[in-house]
Amino acid sequence: MVVLTKRCNKVLRKFNIYTRSEADKKNIKYTYWKDCEIDQWAISDDDFVFELIYRKTYTDKNSRTKTNYRFPFGDKWGSSKAVLNYKPYATGEISNNWMAKEAGKTRTKNAVNTYVAMMMSKKPIDYALLGDIYRPDQKIPEATVRRLFKQEKIKNMVEEKTKEVLAGKGITKDWVLQTIVDAVEIARHKHDAGNMLKAADNLADYLEMKPSRKIITDTLEIDVSKQIEDQIANEEQRLLVSRTENTQEGSA
Repeated sequence: MVVLTKRCNKVLRKFNIYTRSEADKKNIKYTYWKDCEIDQWAISDDDFVFELIYRKTYTDKNSRTKTNYRFPFGDKWGSSKAVLNYKPYATGEISNNWMAKEAGKTRTKNAVNTYVAMMMSKKPIDYALLGDIYRPDQKIPEATVRRLFKQEKIKNMVEEKTKEVLAGKGITKDWVLQTIVDAVEIARHKHDAGNMLKAADNLADYLEMKPSRKIITDTLEIDVSKQIEDQIANEEQRLLVSRTENTQEGSA
């Protein structure tokens, strides 16, 4: 038996998934999933038993009907040839395949592009607008698009699009790194150890970013930061000697 937790009507509920033999031992009465009604037990084509949470039949413009079923592990559209197997849902195969297809759709790309544009403008993200761009056909488009942007595949799309936009403005990982190194060099020439430390600290943060947010590659030579540390140490020593000499001259 597998226990799944799912939010239904804003309430968390626990659902049991049984094998056919487990369900038979518990005397659970089940119906083939296409014939099942809401809150009844359904059986899949690979002999797993679970509850039906929701079902609704739609009619298209050609008067053809299609029924959507919702189970604790996911949704399924029914048709005369439709097959429902629980195992692909349990292993994540269904979810991964769906997301791969969804990521390639124009509506998803449009939503990602708009999200990045909003992010670059430094204005609050308008999820209501994003929802209307992505899935205006949904009951609550904003909630639908919020769920979309929680997906790892979509997060990666946002990151790649952000890099693309920045590169178009001439801002690349090499540019960022060189800017920090230049700041250290300017501070060094001005004998400004404080700003050198700040620039080095920024570089350290840059190098230690988490993998999902890392802008540079892991192959960046660490001796760059070592060189900066040596420059800071030499500069601090020079300033210390200078202060000592000034103090001695004043005493004389």
